[in-house]
Amino acid sequence: MASVKNGSDARMVLVSDSGRRPLEMDLRAGACFDDMSGQPWPVKVTLRYGRHEWQGCGQGVEAKR
Repeated sequence: MASVKNGSDARMVLVSDSGRRPLEMDLRAGACFDDMSGQPWPVKVTLRYGRHEWQGCGQGVEAKR
């Protein structure tokens, strides 16, 4: 099962609890710069799995029309 929480703060949280541990992807609008290339991206991304957490940059999610 997956759920989407989309608030008024330009943030989207995607949660899946179908595995052994919850998986959560947190997308926040805001400038993010790739550590290796320095390239700017429009979204800050945090991925959480169990006690682990990774951060990076992303393009964002847009609903299909």
